[in-house]
Amino acid sequence: MISLTLRDLASIAELSFNSSMINEGMIISSFSIDSRTLKKGDAYIAIEGTQFDGNNFIQEAIDKGASMAFTSNAKLLSPKIFYIHDGKNFLKKIASFILKKINPKVIAITGSNGKTTTKEIIAAIFRQELCEDQFLVSAGNFNNDIGLPLTILRLNENHKIVILEMGMNHAGEIEELTKIAPPDIAVITNIGEAHIQNFNSKDGIASAKKEILCNISINGSAIIPRDDDYYSYLIKGLSALKVTTFGMTDNSDIYCNIQNDLTMRYYILGETFDASCKLIGDHNISNMLAAVAVASCMNVPINSIKKGIESMQPVQGRLEVKRSKNGATIIDDTYNANPSSMKAAIDTLSKFKSQQKIIVLGDMGELGSQSNEFHDDVISYINSSNIHFTLAIGENMKASMTKSIKQGKWYESKEDLLDSLSKLMNEDSVILVKGSRFMKMEEIINKIL
Repeated sequence: MISLTLRDLASIAELSFNSSMINEGMIISSFSIDSRTLKKGDAYIAIEGTQFDGNNFIQEAIDKGASMAFTSNAKLLSPKIFYIHDGKNFLKKIASFILKKINPKVIAITGSNGKTTTKEIIAAIFRQELCEDQFLVSAGNFNNDIGLPLTILRLNENHKIVILEMGMNHAGEIEELTKIAPPDIAVITNIGEAHIQNFNSKDGIASAKKEILCNISINGSAIIPRDDDYYSYLIKGLSALKVTTFGMTDNSDIYCNIQNDLTMRYYILGETFDASCKLIGDHNISNMLAAVAVASCMNVPINSIKKGIESMQPVQGRLEVKRSKNGATIIDDTYNANPSSMKAAIDTLSKFKSQQKIIVLGDMGELGSQSNEFHDDVISYINSSNIHFTLAIGENMKASMTKSIKQGKWYESKEDLLDSLSKLMNEDSVILVKGSRFMKMEEIINKIL
C-alpha cells in the first residue's frame, strides 16, 4: 500500500492527537485488523464485531510490534494508542482516501452466483496484457464492508486497475460499498435466490444487486445479463451509461455458440474467435461472457482475451473435475450451494455422457421460510433430469428426498452415505458432490479420491 502519515489520517477521519507529543509525520505503511496475523510495524485498527471486539486485543497487538493502534475505547489511550469513533468507518475512510489518491480503474462485480469466477477470468485476461503489479484482484470473497476496504489498502502507485467483488446479505449494503469504491465498470452476473431469507422475494434481491450502479462514475459502463429474467428491470434508467449485454443468444452484445464440450465461439461486437476452457457448466459460460464484456469495455485485444480464457483453471470446489482411484470422474462443487447453482450443477452433470450419473447433495442454507419449497424444487429438477441416482444428507434434504425422489436415498451420516457410494461407483461413474458451506461436503470428496 501507499504510505500515510498521522497527519493524513487526521485529515480524513475523526482522529486527534497532541502534535507537541506525537510526530504527526510518522509514516504508516501497513494496517491490520487481526492481532493474530499482525506483522511488526503494522498499525492496528480495532473493529467491534458481533463475535469479537478488537478493542480487547489492543495490548496483544502492541506487544506483537504494532507501530500504533486505533481504538474506540477512550480508556485505552496512550502515546501509541489513538482514539477513533468507530473502527469500521475509520477503515472505510482510509480505503476511500487511498483509492482517490491512486485513482485506478475500478471494476466492481456483483450477482447471486459467479462473482468470484468472473473476477478470476477477468484477472486471467488482464495477465495477458499487464504485469501482475499493474492490477489488483480482491482475495477470495473479500466482498463486504471489511473485506473490500482491506483489498483497497493493498493498492500501490503501480496499480492501474482494481477488481472488486461486492456482496450483500441485506438491502443497502452494496450501495454502501459503492460509496467506498465508485465503479467505472459495474458487472451484474445474474439474479438468483442467494440470501432470499433476508428479502420478501427475488424482486428485493434484484433491487439490492442493482445498487452497484448507484455511484457509478461519470461515463461509467454497466454490464448486464441479457438472458436474466430481471433484464428489463436491470436495464431500466441506464440511458446515461454505456451498457453492454452478454448472453447465449445473438440479441446480446457479447454472446457465444458451443462448438464442442470445451470450445466456444465468441462474438464481440462484430468480431469472432474460438477458445477452449476447462471451466464446465452453462453458468461458467455466462461467467466467461461477463468477463469478455469487461475486457471489451477495456479495449483488450481479441488474442489476449482468447489466451486469458484458455489459461483458466477451475476455482477450488467450483465444478473441479477430478479422478478417483477406481477411475470414476468426480465433480467437486462443494464450495457452496443455493437453488440456482444447484440447478446449474444438475444441468452440468446431465450433459456428461456416462452410464452412471450420481449426484451427492447436502442441505442449502440461508433460505428462510422458503427452504422446504426450494429443496423440493431441487429434487423435482433431479427427477426430470437423466441423473441415475441421488444420495443426500441434511435435515432439509431428508424431507424433500422422502417426499418425492425417484431414484435415491437419504442418509443419517456421511459415513453411511460413503458406504453406499463406494459400492455404487465404478470407472464409468460421474459423481457430482454439492452442498452449502456449513455441510462441509468436501469431506466426502476427500474420502472418495
